[in-house]
Amino acid sequence: MNSGELWSSSCNLAGTGELENVACVYFTTLPSIRDENDLRRVAMSSFGSISYQTTSDRRVEGTLELPVYKGELAARDTTLSFAVPTALIAPPHLLCHPAIAHNPAYYEVVGPEIVRVAVTPGNKLLFIDGGVTAEAGQLKSFDYVIEGDASSAAGLEAPMKEEATTQVSHLERLDGDADIFAFWKANANTDLVTGRQVEWRKLREKVA
Repeated sequence: MNSGELWSSSCNLAGTGELENVACVYFTTLPSIRDENDLRRVAMSSFGSISYQTTSDRRVEGTLELPVYKGELAARDTTLSFAVPTALIAPPHLLCHPAIAHNPAYYEVVGPEIVRVAVTPGNKLLFIDGGVTAEAGQLKSFDYVIEGDASSAAGLEAPMKEEATTQVSHLERLDGDADIFAFWKANANTDLVTGRQVEWRKLREKVA
């Protein structure tokens, strides 16, 4: 607490790979980590993996045993509280669950209890009296979030692994005074994606 600093991590959301062009300071909205279910809500497991199931109209659904950071409950018996401005928070990735029979499609936020502030690699956040700040130019942002297709194992793991993928939703930046519904009506059925220059998240190659 005396340091006034929060260090960033290069780990991806699953904690199994290191990102090359972005680092994150990780927070959680959970008041404490009390059991195995809480660990899994922050993409950790004392077993080193989390099980997922596809959403589709197949007779037998597919499953995915996703490797995640192996976390121990005993090492997480103390909490620190911080006030993180919403303007600093990176938008979360999504899973798209397809429409099945009479049930409509829907989106699921990946890791809703995980809050990340993205910075350029090697940078850190500062805090005073629990209020978190970032120095000018140190924040990092991307113009897309990963939108995994929950009907396939590859789609389920895409948001957690975070390397470049075609399963994305592009973000549209609006001016502060813009009305989101007016923009939507003015650009209905318009291609706003073709020709965009996108910086993808890159995983650091492992050295043997």
